[in-house]
Amino acid sequence: MSTVYTVAIDAAAAEPRLPRILYAEDEEPVARLVRSRLAAQGIELVWARDGEEALTLVEQDSFDVVALDYRMPRHDGLEVLRRMRARGINLPTVMISGMGSLDVAVEAVRLGAVDYLVKDPQGAYLDLLPTTIQRLIEQQQLLREKERADAARGRLMAALAHDLHQPLVALRLQLEDLGGQLTGEHRQRVIHMLDFVRVSETMLDQITEQSALESGRIVPQPRPIDLCRLVEDVRREFQPVADAKELMVRTFTVGELVIATDASLFRRLLGNLVANAIRYTDQGGILIGVRRSATHWRVEVWDTGAGIAAEDLPFIFDDFFRGGGRGHGSGVGLGLATVRQIAGLLGLSIGVRSRPGTGTMFSVGGSRVDAS
Repeated sequence: MSTVYTVAIDAAAAEPRLPRILYAEDEEPVARLVRSRLAAQGIELVWARDGEEALTLVEQDSFDVVALDYRMPRHDGLEVLRRMRARGINLPTVMISGMGSLDVAVEAVRLGAVDYLVKDPQGAYLDLLPTTIQRLIEQQQLLREKERADAARGRLMAALAHDLHQPLVALRLQLEDLGGQLTGEHRQRVIHMLDFVRVSETMLDQITEQSALESGRIVPQPRPIDLCRLVEDVRREFQPVADAKELMVRTFTVGELVIATDASLFRRLLGNLVANAIRYTDQGGILIGVRRSATHWRVEVWDTGAGIAAEDLPFIFDDFFRGGGRGHGSGVGLGLATVRQIAGLLGLSIGVRSRPGTGTMFSVGGSRVDAS
């Protein structure tokens, strides 16, 4: 029997609509001219006569792009943009000014404006504005399409992983029962089969975890934690895995160091780095070290494994990437991609240094002010 996987499509997203922009401009003839030019491109313009009306409209309605004149009654363009950002409204915004002021341009960009146009006496900006808005709308459409595709991919991968996981669990339980009844060479064959099943289960778990991270369903819950104690807990968790390969796992900590982060997510991140180090190390050992300064902290995971080729380093955190110079470790290539995803959720920086034939160091760090 075959299984058919379907992906739900949001009906609202499937219905085409005209792109809409909010244009805040106190000169009605200018607004009418811009509206007619955008209408010829299939873009709907909603006009706000002043800053207060622009803020009301942008909160109550849906727009693809916002264009703000700098000088207008009841809040200038910079104040409107400032209040938009304070209220969590992060639409692509174009600032338009007749002053040609560098200070206005710099402040607009600092507040998040994506473009700045000057009202020249010849009116050339009226030709530039529709082109600029069209470009921003196309960028927004591409971004939304990518987000929908990523969400659909995540749902499909999660469904596949779930359906594949069930028969693997059943197979593992049967093999474990069978292995307990056999001896000698037959038992060893069952043990090898069990190893392959467990590796497959781990791969599916990684796919499920990655899908959850990409879908945005996981929301960090930061709280104060003792970083050095967590590092020791991770070492103890992975010590049996290292013992099976006769590897040493040591820690170098700095006493108590309290940071603010999601303990569960950070433990998964660090666990992935340690598991990755053990997987690609055949002799020597692993060192998990903690460094701190007055303003920052960093955890480093050093291994004595095969190392990573220089040409692979830029891609090492990409989904499903497995470099050619990393030995014979098994995996689907999502462990480090998960590290990247969690680090992004937690607002942490990650890094890697490696020397082929000598070993690799992965790091994750953040600011100590976060602990406040």
